[in-house]
Amino acid sequence: MHVEMSGLQPGEHLTLVFYTDVAGQNSIRIEEFPAQPIGEDGRFERWEQLTPPEGATSAHWQIQIIHAHGVACTDLTLP
Repeated sequence: MHVEMSGLQPGEHLTLVFYTDVAGQNSIRIEEFPAQPIGEDGRFERWEQLTPPEGATSAHWQIQIIHAHGVACTDLTLP
């Protein structure tokens, strides 16, 4: 999955949260704290590999990018 965001403050640090909860399975929560601050162009870009919980064929993921002025959220289903 390709994560991309623009309009951020140069120099700020982000927190990324990926969460899935499949009925009858354990939930997965991944938190990441990218070391590099946002550059002068205010853009963030990163590739993530998300896999469904063991035994599931797909997973519905909730994604949060926590930044200086709030949280950007989205969700998607990956096979």
